[in-house]
Amino acid sequence: KKITNDELVDKVAALYNPNGPDTSGYSGTSLIKMVEKRWDSLSKDHRKRIVHYLDEPIRSGPGAPDGQKSFETDHFQIIYQTKGDDKVAGGDDDGNGIHDYAEEVATYLEQSWAKEVVEFGFKAPPGSDQAKVRCHIKNINHNGLTHAATKKTAWIEMNNDIAAYTIRLIGEEAAKNITVDEAGLQAGMLKACCAHEFFHCIQAAYDWEEENWWCEGTAEWAGDAVFPESKFYTNNVSPRFKNPHVSLFSKEGWFEYASSIWAFYLAENYGAHEIIRQIWEGCEGDTGVFKATQDALGDFEEQFLYYACYNYLRAYADGDRFPEMKVLAMEGPGSVSSEGLEAPQTFGANYFTVPTASKVTVTLANGQRGGVRLISITNGRWKILPHVMEEGRFEVSIGDTENLEKIIIVVAGFQEQGTLGYNLTVE
Repeated sequence: KKITNDELVDKVAALYNPNGPDTSGYSGTSLIKMVEKRWDSLSKDHRKRIVHYLDEPIRSGPGAPDGQKSFETDHFQIIYQTKGDDKVAGGDDDGNGIHDYAEEVATYLEQSWAKEVVEFGFKAPPGSDQAKVRCHIKNINHNGLTHAATKKTAWIEMNNDIAAYTIRLIGEEAAKNITVDEAGLQAGMLKACCAHEFFHCIQAAYDWEEENWWCEGTAEWAGDAVFPESKFYTNNVSPRFKNPHVSLFSKEGWFEYASSIWAFYLAENYGAHEIIRQIWEGCEGDTGVFKATQDALGDFEEQFLYYACYNYLRAYADGDRFPEMKVLAMEGPGSVSSEGLEAPQTFGANYFTVPTASKVTVTLANGQRGGVRLISITNGRWKILPHVMEEGRFEVSIGDTENLEKIIIVVAGFQEQGTLGYNLTVE
C-alpha cells in the first residue's frame, strides 16, 4: 500500500509535533527520504507545511535560539537547548558546563563511530572529512531520525528526553521492559538509537536511495552490534512473526524495522559485519540490494527460504526474545487453498504443521512462482530439507519415523506482485 501525499505530509509534520499522534511505527528517516523523492509532486500547500523541517536547524550565530549550546567531540558536533520546548532533559550534575544528557548522546555516538567505521570498516559519513557530523537534540515526536544530502553531508535529530517520550507512548510499566540494559531505560534506548541513526549517516556514503527495508533493517542490526546490552531492536520484530505473509520488502508500519531479522540472518550465518558491509558496498551506484545480495551469496530466493525456516525455528542468538511464528495446523487429511488464507506476498511466507505420517502436495496456481521447504524436528533437533518444485508442484511422503516430533511446511511467494496462489493437500 502506497501512502498518499496527504498522508505523507501529515506523518512528517507529526514527527515534529511533540504532542501529536504516535509516529513510532514509521521510520522518520524513511519518511524524510520519501518526501525528498516526491518533492516535485507535492502541492504548494504540502511543501509549505513541511519545508522548514527539511532544512538543518541553525547551529550557531544570528538566528540561533536563546539558550542554545553546542560542543564538539572528535567526530561530532552536538547542538542542544537549555530553554523552551526543546530543552534537554536533566541538568549538569558534574558541573562541567555541558548537560549530562547531551554528553551521553555524544559518548554513544563516538562509540558508534569507533565500532561501525573503525572496527567494522564501513565508510565514514559523507562530508565528515570536512566537518563534524551534527546531532541536534530536539523535542521531536520520535526517538530520532537522520537527514542526508547524498555524498555531501548528513545530520541527526535525537529526542531531547527519550525516556519520558517512551513512557508517554506505552506507559511506565511497559517501558520497564523496552531494554534490558542494566544502565536503565534512558541509556539503553539512547545507545541503540545513536548507533542506529549514525548507521543511516554511513548509508548515505553508499546509496541514500536504497530500499527502506534494507536501510532500516541494517540500522537496527547496527544498534545491537554496537550495543548488544540494549536489545532494544527486539521490541520491533514481532510483525514478522505475527504476519509472516507480509513481504520482506514491506514499507508498512513496523515492518521496515522488523526486517532487522534478515540482517541478523545474514550476519549470524555469513560473517557478521563483513557480509553486511559487502552487500552495502555492492549497493553503490545503481546495483541495488537485491543484486548486491545475489552477488555476495547467490540465489536470493534460496536464501529467503532458509531465512523463513530460521524464523520459524527462531534460530538466532536472541531467538528466545522473539515471539512464536504464526502457524496453521493441519491435523489430518485435507486440503487448504491460499484463497482462504493471508497468502504470501512477494517474499512472504505461510507455515503449516502436518501429521508425521502423511503425503503432502503443494501445487501453485498457473504462472505463479514460489518455493517450499520442509523442517523436521526429531528429539528436539531440527533439520531443513531442501525440496525442489517441479513445474509448480511439490510433493513429499513423510514416513512415521520413530522420534519424529513435528513436520513444518514453509510456502514462500516469489511472484512479482500480488499474493501467491496455491493449494496444499495432506493425505
